[in-house]
Amino acid sequence: MSDGISVLHVVPAFSPVSETFIYDLVTAQAAQGARLAVATRRRENENRRPFEPVHVLEPPGRWNPSRLAARAAGLFSPDQISQASWPAMRAQLRRLIETHGADLVHAHFGPAGVLAAPAAQRAGVPLVTTFYGYDATVLPRNAAWRKAYAQLFGGASRLVGISNHICGLLHRLGAPPECVSMVHLGVHLDQFPFAPPKARYQNGPVRCLHVGRLVEKKAPVHLVRAIGAAAPRVPAGLQLTMVGEGPLRQEVESEIERLGLSETVDLLGRVPHHEVKAQFQQAHLYTQHCLTASDGDQEGQGVSFVEASATGLPVVATRHNGLVDVIEDGVTGHLVEEGDVDAMADRIVELANAPETWDTMGTAGRRRVEERFDAVAQTAHMLDLYRSVLS
Repeated sequence: MSDGISVLHVVPAFSPVSETFIYDLVTAQAAQGARLAVATRRRENENRRPFEPVHVLEPPGRWNPSRLAARAAGLFSPDQISQASWPAMRAQLRRLIETHGADLVHAHFGPAGVLAAPAAQRAGVPLVTTFYGYDATVLPRNAAWRKAYAQLFGGASRLVGISNHICGLLHRLGAPPECVSMVHLGVHLDQFPFAPPKARYQNGPVRCLHVGRLVEKKAPVHLVRAIGAAAPRVPAGLQLTMVGEGPLRQEVESEIERLGLSETVDLLGRVPHHEVKAQFQQAHLYTQHCLTASDGDQEGQGVSFVEASATGLPVVATRHNGLVDVIEDGVTGHLVEEGDVDAMADRIVELANAPETWDTMGTAGRRRVEERFDAVAQTAHMLDLYRSVLS
């Protein structure tokens, strides 16, 4: 149990369709007895994801002197930290800390930690900041963010990475080793029941599944090419369902047409999360080719990989960031090097032509999720971390 710990969660947006993990953490902590409030710049999906209290931070008006000064200084460039509205929001955060009686502030993503740190310090409460992906891979390329992070690292009570890779990046950025902890993102196992894929295979096409936005770091075009190379080598046939929307949609469609895969690849676009869960129950293999984007952005831990393994799907993916924490190569699936489309095609062919191996890999994957990525256990781990900080 949480011993009634009172926490103010600070998050840029609460809760976008593509970010189930923070909502899941908050609701799981509430279920374990923590007293919680959320502070955010923007609230989304309130009807689908109800939670209270949620406080929306209000920036100062566009003609506020601090905003005018920042605009004149060029601080609104996307490569800079636009701090013009931060003093007003920090004042709101401090009031929320005091009103809520927060024992601790938990900021999600590095920028939220930078924003919240002075407010937490002035209120005299500890700050925990979790890093998820772009905040540790892309933003530190900018000198302004490196300076801001150095200040954050100097005053934060605890820094959390969701994967071993992100924890390593925090160390290299100068975070004190004793302040860095790893807490994986978990899934609610009862929402992803184990269903051995071999049992639903009827000697027809082998169904592969991709769940994720169509963006560079998830490399959907690479996956389409791998499927194109693999399909002629799978006598039973191969099908790929891609769930997700994004800026690479047109490029993916063009590649499907170029390779003559219109009957092989099905683009579903964005669908509700309950339909995503249904797709896991219909697939035989989970396939996704994550890689480091041109701007340095990386997939974090990859919650969809955890969900796939929880439902019993063998996975074919890349050795990328937190994916190596989720997938045990040769045991729960196969990992190939980033950008190696031929190797991915080979691993897909190997699994598609050996359905007798699916259940063994799927069972191992489910066991790995139960041991390392159970949302209830990871929530308890985070609450233990809070207690260690408070003590």
